[in-house]
Amino acid sequence: MKHISKPSSILAALLLLVAFAGVTIWSTGPDKTSAASGSISGWVWSETIGWISLNCSNLGVCGTSNYGLTLNADETITGYAWSENIGWIKFGGLSGFPSGLGTQAVNAQRSGNSMIGWARACAGTLNGNCS
Repeated sequence: MKHISKPSSILAALLLLVAFAGVTIWSTGPDKTSAASGSISGWVWSETIGWISLNCSNLGVCGTSNYGLTLNADETITGYAWSENIGWIKFGGLSGFPSGLGTQAVNAQRSGNSMIGWARACAGTLNGNCS
């Protein structure tokens, strides 16, 4: 029997992913005043999802699958990340955020040396297209 995750489970996993990604990416990074906008590269690990590639250069596949995350001058994070376990993860241009205590209804963005906000696993959406 095929196991289907509930949307709330996927959202909880993504919240953990975004929180972990923020800690991993910026925990030892430069302070906000010396940071510049540009491409984000590297990997993040999630207990429930596994390794997530933040840029196609990590896998050397930019010629066939050009993806990556960008830290914009306004501190927002946009683009796509890839996980072989859940597929594409979209950052930026999202809406319909979950609400609740301790959440912020915003797209992923840098806040000091942390990341706040949301990203979305495209496979967890109705049409699989991140909308």
